[in-house]
Amino acid sequence: MKEYFVAKAIERALGTTDRFAATRELLIRTPIQPEIVGFFKLLGKKISGASAILASLAHSARVGAGQGILGGGAISLYYAIDAIDDQAHGLDWKSLDLDGALLAGADLAGTDLCGSTLRGADLSLVDLTDADLRGADLTDANLTAGGSIIAFSPDSTPHRYICLAPESGLGRIAVKANNSLSFSFISLPRTLRSPQNLFMLTEDVVLITASSEFLIVEIGSGTAEEAAHFRIASDIRTVTVLNQSLVGLLLEPEWGQCEALLVNIDSGQILWRIPVSPNGRAYGWSTEGIAIAYDNEMAVYHADTSFSTIRSHIQPSGHSLSLYNDAVIAVTSDGQAAWVPLTSTEVETVPVHSGTGTAVLAAGGDILTAGSDGSVALVRRDRIGGLAEIARLERRLRCAGARVDGLKRERERLIFLANDATDFEVTS
Repeated sequence: MKEYFVAKAIERALGTTDRFAATRELLIRTPIQPEIVGFFKLLGKKISGASAILASLAHSARVGAGQGILGGGAISLYYAIDAIDDQAHGLDWKSLDLDGALLAGADLAGTDLCGSTLRGADLSLVDLTDADLRGADLTDANLTAGGSIIAFSPDSTPHRYICLAPESGLGRIAVKANNSLSFSFISLPRTLRSPQNLFMLTEDVVLITASSEFLIVEIGSGTAEEAAHFRIASDIRTVTVLNQSLVGLLLEPEWGQCEALLVNIDSGQILWRIPVSPNGRAYGWSTEGIAIAYDNEMAVYHADTSFSTIRSHIQPSGHSLSLYNDAVIAVTSDGQAAWVPLTSTEVETVPVHSGTGTAVLAAGGDILTAGSDGSVALVRRDRIGGLAEIARLERRLRCAGARVDGLKRERERLIFLANDATDFEVTS
């Protein structure tokens, strides 16, 4: 918890008589870590004029002025509290030493970073559309877009979701009032081997499941703090949590019967136990049974131990299916969202991704899908009742129109050019 006390010390410094000097004294000798940024995000918004002081501190860290870690820390905290403020768009940050800045997911669109140094900065998932990066030094900066999402879980608020991407960690996705999608990033405190799924246990408490281990984290502060980490039996093929009160286990021992169980978390009572065929590729659970996709078919196993087989041309991909409104919802190997009814052969599809589908969730009228191209799509029923893509989120480096001629390293320049930035040295 020392990170909390550091954030609290910065809050106190910003409330003193000489706020600039007191905060500078802290930031010039205290490396800012993601956990500190997360706590400050909660504390700093209550401090009148905090963003102006932090901006001034960042601007005092001119390149060559020998201010050390001051600039990177100040701009990290600035965007922690002003990330959703329109005034943070298109700012002048040129010729500053911002090495090590933590700006994951920040809106840097239209900003002037000409001649600044951002060595080792975390620029994952940032928006650099139309930014001026001429002559900037981004050596070893993290420019990833977060990789493919492999799982979704409903958040505690309707039309808000948590997602898991092995390369980057967790993300929050919200469906806005205008039906557009927003995304924010949350790094994980440790890397899991072969992660598979995630579930909300209670508000801001997330369970992440992997092939042989579980991780429970708290995300209320904007960062993920580890609450528990433990190994699990190798017989457990997949796990689910339903309604925050039931846990589903699919047991696939090396020898013996493969079966799915639904257990009441509070009482430990087994509500049903269903024999299933082994070697499934994707799974979808409900309180009434489990759907499993195999190589050539899908099967739905019901709580009364009966089952039905669905044969279609659909090839589900990823680890997940959704059982929703008497249908199996899947995302396919050719990037389509598919609605497969349990009681008819009328399969509905809509193309949503240019690559293979990687995750799907149906909840509250929303169908969220993710693809290997990094995109997220929102699918709903349209006015005439058909499936339609309503919104789309492209999770790639957003830098269309950014000016990158004179970047200090070829690696970074090529990454930007591959994502529609402009290099006048090349195009003139």
